[in-house]
Parts: sequence; C-alpha cells; structure tokens
Amino acid sequence: MKKFDNLGEVLQFAISLEQMSYEFYIDLSKRTASDVMKKVLLDFADEEKGHKQRLERIVGVAENISTDTLNPEELSRYIAAVPIPENMTYEQAIKIAMNKEHAAMMLYQILAKMTEEKALRDVLELLAVEEAHHKRRFEKEYHEIKTRSN
Repeated sequence: MKKFDNLGEVLQFAISLEQMSYEFYIDLSKRTASDVMKKVLLDFADEEKGHKQRLERIVGVAENISTDTLNPEELSRYIAAVPIPENMTYEQAIKIAMNKEHAAMMLYQILAKMTEEKALRDVLELLAVEEAHHKRRFEKEYHEIKTRSN
C-alpha cells in the first residue's frame, strides 16, 4: 500500500474514489429497470460529486496533518480498490455498491478520528453519515432483489 505522508494525500485518494463512485452510479443507473432505483442512483451520483467537491475544499487544510497516528493496515482495508467486473448483473452491482459505501464510511470515520481540526473533522463525520445512508439504501435494494428472486 502507498504510504501517505499527510492527511491531504489520503483525501486526494478519497477524491479519486468519490469520482469513481460517481461514474459507477451513473453506469449502474443505466442497468436498472426500476425508475425509482434509477432516480436513487442518479441522486447518489450527484451526492458523490458533492462529496468530491467538499473534499477538494478541505484538502489544503489536511496537508499539514501528519498520518503518523494512522494505522496503515487498518486504512488499507478501506481504500483497496473494489474490483468491478465488466459484465456483472444488477444484483452483483448492488452488492459491490454496498461494499464501496461501507468502505467509504469506515475510511471517513477513521480519518475524522485522527484530526483535531474541527472543520475538517465535521466534514469527514458528515461524509461518513452520508455514506452510511447510501449503504443502507443499497442493503434495502439488495434485500428486495433477493425477496423477488425467491
């Protein structure tokens, strides 16, 4: 795993993850037959774009915060790229989305704990809450898929 020298570098990486999530949800919205879920996915894509913008606004503040207290092994569990198969089913995509949102939530919780900078911590905690909301929505959709297939 890459060694991050400061929290700003971690946030730069998180920015790229938010961009990938945005693109993933746009793609996923094209795969669903449900108009309701299509709107949910497009809304999530917009929220991921908003997350990216929030991170871009605070990254400069975070460049002065050392990552010395950050456990690299713990961090690596949440920043590992989630492989996305080329030809996946909608159900597989929802499962990947659940995992992506869980990882993002955990990453932001960890990062929020390592900073005493209130404004930065508040943004990271808010992002963690929003990612938890996304995860719950995907869990609900996954449960509905499983219920329909039984």
